[in-house]
Amino acid sequence: AFATLKQPGPGPVYTEFTEDIPATNSVEEQLWACPVTFVNQSAQQGFEGSVAEEIELLTPWYDKGRQTRGYTSVGASGLSVTEINGFLNRFIEDQSMQDNPNPDLPLGDTFKLAVEDLKAFYNESAAAQPGYASSKDVADWFWGQTSAGNMLLHLLLRIPHFRFGSAGFVTHGTGARP
Repeated sequence: AFATLKQPGPGPVYTEFTEDIPATNSVEEQLWACPVTFVNQSAQQGFEGSVAEEIELLTPWYDKGRQTRGYTSVGASGLSVTEINGFLNRFIEDQSMQDNPNPDLPLGDTFKLAVEDLKAFYNESAAAQPGYASSKDVADWFWGQTSAGNMLLHLLLRIPHFRFGSAGFVTHGTGARP
């Protein structure tokens, strides 16, 4: 293919290549299957417990992905995912909650970044798993099959009017549909 760059004359150069690209073992052809199966128990044990179980099951995948990539986008809120789970669940229990676990940020920024960190944790965990998953596959999995997605949708429905200055609730543009 690079030999076409050395051919004389003005381009374009049309060349027939005799080698075929193998049609099997393509990353895109490998179906994505989340090896972690969740039983959505949020109705039985509450969101905090079921999300805590999911976090525990996903942490090895998250760690593997972070090690492979060499970075993570989780952490903007300054909270661990376990702290985020507790923080968001306190909003479900008490909509007037004003306790900010990160005193370096306004409450609204902490809330918004905590939601984004939680979604990033799940997305990065899913990306580290075998097979190929499109962003739609991962979004459908998060919003449709996880307690964390269910918890965020519950928050959206429960406190849609809740605003923190310029930071409103942050599921907009995610494909989430209450």
